[in-house]
Amino acid sequence: MKRYKKIKIEEQDEKGLKRNLILMGLFILIGIGVLLGTSYAMYRVTTQGTKKVSIAAGSFKIDFEEGEYINLKDVGTMSDSEGKQTKPYTFTITNEGTLKAYYRITLEDEGPISGKQLLNTQYLKYELKGNNGKVVEGTIKDLTNFVVGEPLEVGRKVTYELRLWLDEKTPNSEMGKTYQSKVAVYSSQLPGELATSKLMKEYLNSKSYEESSETERKNMYEFSHQAGVQQAGYSAEELKDYRYIGSDPNNYVTFNGETAGWRIIGIFTVEDGNGIKEKRIKLIRSSGIGGYISFDNKPSGTGSSESEYGSNDWTDSRLMYLLNPNHESETIGVTGSLYWNQESGLCPYGENNGTKACDFTTTGLSEEARRVIGDTKWYLGGSSSYIDLTTEILYKRERGKETCTTTGICNKTRPISWVGKVGLMYPSDYGYATGGGSTVSRESCLEREIPTWYNNSKGTTTDCTTNDWLYDSNDLQWAITPEWGSAVGLFRVTRGGIVDIGYAQGGDRIVRPVVYLKSSVTLSQGTGKIDDPFVFE
Repeated sequence: MKRYKKIKIEEQDEKGLKRNLILMGLFILIGIGVLLGTSYAMYRVTTQGTKKVSIAAGSFKIDFEEGEYINLKDVGTMSDSEGKQTKPYTFTITNEGTLKAYYRITLEDEGPISGKQLLNTQYLKYELKGNNGKVVEGTIKDLTNFVVGEPLEVGRKVTYELRLWLDEKTPNSEMGKTYQSKVAVYSSQLPGELATSKLMKEYLNSKSYEESSETERKNMYEFSHQAGVQQAGYSAEELKDYRYIGSDPNNYVTFNGETAGWRIIGIFTVEDGNGIKEKRIKLIRSSGIGGYISFDNKPSGTGSSESEYGSNDWTDSRLMYLLNPNHESETIGVTGSLYWNQESGLCPYGENNGTKACDFTTTGLSEEARRVIGDTKWYLGGSSSYIDLTTEILYKRERGKETCTTTGICNKTRPISWVGKVGLMYPSDYGYATGGGSTVSRESCLEREIPTWYNNSKGTTTDCTTNDWLYDSNDLQWAITPEWGSAVGLFRVTRGGIVDIGYAQGGDRIVRPVVYLKSSVTLSQGTGKIDDPFVFE
């Protein structure tokens, strides 16, 4: 169960100067979200100048004492001691149920406001103080949760005061920038625990895959890597990830209202685009969306495209526009943000701005799903060849700096990373997911070049492929990684189970969206089995 309120910092005119900085106005908009089991209903509450708003659902009631806004317009930067003396935003949580319950208070970032620069949240400070003696403070940049797993007995209530202010060290370069997020209150009949912690504590196998029983092989395994070029400065711990492998592990998830419709690739150290690194859960949809969709098909001279066959640059691809927010203005060759906004319109298909009708009104991302997807830095390093690619070589090249500009193939500079919400799997995700088998061991699969995973002489797949849960014998699958031997080539996973190259305009590949959940999500139920999928809140 969840309630939330919006926080939004907006730029103001040149008034209220203090210490040579303009403070952007801060206010909270009230909304309510309810999440019960695997189904949910969303309600909205809008207030007009009220001083007290009560929201009740299930066993919890929350009273927002100050109505719709925290208004800090025309107030300058300040010291911590001054910030802690400002007028607080007060809310009370009451357990009106018949059982002891637990709650979590967090802040959910909504990303930048379209057309505005994002405020550096290291300068936005907070203090949350409860009448139960709970006091937490710090910077919003370092915040994961205000409160996790706090118990509340039947009939009891707790009142919190929230204060936010701009630090006195905020530089003038932050003037006019914006920030928006939501204060969210989650409730549960079970103690809250971060999903990453719970998964690693209860579903991480310490044995090698070969030594594990069939039941144990359904759990996660730890991997250690050497740093790619873009991971310079990562510690050994940060270079560890935790993945599900084998033919059918217990990694099913109910997400976006789709029961067991998504699966966990693993837990990874990722960056959020603002310098924060943290372990987060990576999900992939179990099947494709919208039938066959092209990666890109912009005509030559449009964006990064240098031919009628589109471009392999994810950052301005038609597919990226389709999946992600804030691209509603894109109307040629695609209906921008179609999947993100849960709408119907046009998907890219074929070459030279070709399109097809797509309907995501039932399969697109719901408001509840969008709320727990975090901004993530995605690596766009690639490879100018593919026949030499073992899984580990792929991993390092994905995180490298080679592009078709450095190989002399492209005339336009290509980025090596991108920050956004929805992407695709890396080819190395597919490689690491193999469990091998009796004829070809998992260790041998990882040592082999992935193009050899198909037995050409016999015309059959090998254990490397058939025991890989990301393999799909019916469809080719897009990956996000470019092939830098051309301006249009991209890696894909074939029906034969190998990784090879396809062109951006190709209309015979499925799209399986991939997202990283925010680190603040908790695991509320499930064991990951297909008939008992994980549920995150």
